[in-house]
Amino acid sequence: MPLVERDSDNCTIAVIGKVESGKTTFIQALINSASSDIPGLPDGEEEDEEETLPTSSITEHIVFLPDGRSLTILDTPGFDGFEAGGEPPKSRDDILRMLEEYIACNLHRTVSHVLVLQNSGDVFISNLASSPRRVFERLFQKSQVISITTRWDEVYNDEGAPVSAEEAGSKEEGLYAEGREGGSFLTYLQDSRKARGEDIPCFRSGLPMSEGEDPTSAYLSPKDVIYKLFNIASGSGLEEKLAAITKERDELETKYKLLLQQNETTPSDAAPGMHVRRTRRQRLLDTINRFSTQVLSMADELEREAEDVSDECKANRTEREAASIAAKAADKKLAEEREELGVVVEEYAKLRKERDGFKEEEKNLRAELERLQNTSSRRSARAIPGHKQRLEASIKAAQTSWAERVEWMAAMENEYQKGVEDAEKAAAEIEGLKRVERMKDRTFNEWLTPESQWLSNEQENARALEESLDADLDIMRKGVAG
Repeated sequence: MPLVERDSDNCTIAVIGKVESGKTTFIQALINSASSDIPGLPDGEEEDEEETLPTSSITEHIVFLPDGRSLTILDTPGFDGFEAGGEPPKSRDDILRMLEEYIACNLHRTVSHVLVLQNSGDVFISNLASSPRRVFERLFQKSQVISITTRWDEVYNDEGAPVSAEEAGSKEEGLYAEGREGGSFLTYLQDSRKARGEDIPCFRSGLPMSEGEDPTSAYLSPKDVIYKLFNIASGSGLEEKLAAITKERDELETKYKLLLQQNETTPSDAAPGMHVRRTRRQRLLDTINRFSTQVLSMADELEREAEDVSDECKANRTEREAASIAAKAADKKLAEEREELGVVVEEYAKLRKERDGFKEEEKNLRAELERLQNTSSRRSARAIPGHKQRLEASIKAAQTSWAERVEWMAAMENEYQKGVEDAEKAAAEIEGLKRVERMKDRTFNEWLTPESQWLSNEQENARALEESLDADLDIMRKGVAG
């Protein structure tokens, strides 16, 4: 199964599927388990509420991965669903176009992955009509498609027990076979991607097991699906190391006490006993030294990670400040562009008024010339030609002035259009910079700050452990050596 290579610090994931396929539940479980040590939903009431109120619009969520990447996850209304209040349900074409518009207006980037969720109790999705299919291809032309069957935590075998991995695998094969019947959406997806030489990774997913229940290999939790997809090892390495070191410390203390008891009960001059004690002492000394090295190594690793996060915090704040300064400069530039546009509009209005005035003047002069020609028989022959020439010259001057205003207005229209384009570019630049500010703030508040606080706490725990062990280990070394 091909896994996703790391090629971007931010990936956009669209989650689609039929109504009640568990899209919102999957996302909420991922958010909860990725942001805390408690997997899954906080309690059953939230899950029920999500099921009762179906998603009716595009909802954006941000999830931060342990390696520093962030995922923008888009929840979508379910196909073949219904609307609250008896409203007509949204068609697939409506849903996909809604998603396309949301991405164009809010994200300005392509979708890197599309998760197709299917309820393990009903994986059949009828095929897309021509119009929604065109939208689907536009949206996800370069996206990796992942098929996920959900709600495996609700699937039981004939004995009423949760299904095993083998039983789940067998059932999954049957589900996909059924899902390909009758020209389904699944058939279209698999055939179209296969024609491009692409495979569709498939996962079984369910909500994490409750505390105290045995873990299952029949399916993956939403967090484990995403972590596997993005090549991230599940669990906290440092926490596991700390737990392992603490366990090893306890075992070491037990061994040390046992050796002391043997020293007290074994005669010091017994050669075989001395040989055994000497061998155990050496092993115990090696264990003490190795344990001490592990504690120091863990402390060093925590220190390095803390420095990395601190550097990321500084870089984040620097980039945020740079974006803020650039946004202010762009705001100033936009204000200047709008002011210039105002001047252009005023000048254009003056030219239009003058143009209309010259047009009216020409009209009046022509009317006067016509009246003069009609009454020429009653005027002296010498006076009429001079008057006529003056009127014709005035008409020509009015036409020239009118033509000049028309030409100037055309130039002003071009200037106005250019100003509008510059203003739109400045506004888009401002929006982009403000989006960077929001993203940097979100990264700082939702990931870097909690990560920094967690590392600080872990460093304190490691220092306390190291301080408490130094004296104990020295006593152990002396006791073993003696």
